Amino acid sequence: MKSRKSQSGMTAIGWVLVLIILGLFLIIGIKLVPVYISGFSLYSSLDSMETNPKLRGLHARQLRNKVRDIIKLNYVYDVKPEDINITRLGKGYEVNITYTVYRPIVGNLSLVVDWDKTVVIP
Repeated sequence: MKSRKSQSGMTAIGWVLVLIILGLFLIIGIKLVPVYISGFSLYSSLDSMETNPKLRGLHARQLRNKVRDIIKLNYVYDVKPEDINITRLGKGYEVNITYTVYRPIVGNLSLVVDWDKTVVIP
């Protein structure tokens, strides 16, 4: 009597499930990559503000305008004016930007990314 060979490989249902999972990860990646690129470009710009000698001695209003210009330059549309906090710190200022980004995925499922960056301008 011949022994029966067992099948190897995935069924069509298995492939559909794998494609659904890969598609979900692809959608999440497409939604999150721009958020992280804009956030990290804003972070690096704020870090460069700490060492910029041209910003020393500016008043809070002028500093706020510089921060807004940096936000516009980096195309960060998720930061609102109320997300920028500038406080006096000795002779300098402390600049804090805290904002939250919501990106809908499917239906009522959304991704939330919280950003919080503080720099000290002497």
